[in-house]
Amino acid sequence: MKYYALLVIAFLLLAGCASQIAEEQMEQELEKSEDVDEAEVKIDESQDTAEVTVKGDDGDTKVTYEGENTDEWCQARSKWSMTGSEGAAEMIIVRLETSGEYARYCHVRYDVDMEGAQGNMDFYFNEEGAGYQVMDINGQKMKTEWQS
Repeated sequence: MKYYALLVIAFLLLAGCASQIAEEQMEQELEKSEDVDEAEVKIDESQDTAEVTVKGDDGDTKVTYEGENTDEWCQARSKWSMTGSEGAAEMIIVRLETSGEYARYCHVRYDVDMEGAQGNMDFYFNEEGAGYQVMDINGQKMKTEWQS
């Protein structure tokens, strides 16, 4: 549950919603999870960064975000990373695709190195929230689609 909540926070940060969500609300939402003892959120809009630290039964997890604070829904080079006792993950907005199968979709690259699993995923989503997830996990490729 903690990792699901952290992924939601990461997507909000990558989407540029940090300025619209109060730090206290994010902390309260994370602390609702039964495996989270305490959460601390720091958003520095002047530096275009955010940091979330979660203390829980399985150790501390830290999430950081770096990116330009703009109104763009797909801001290239915005980056989110997570480190914790179980491993590390990083998510980067690559670009808004302009051609091919994913034209007009925002391309996000997600790399993970956790206990027992290494892999990468590419997410492609549009402004309406529909998209694709393309995974390469331990050498096996899979593609799924979702609708908003």
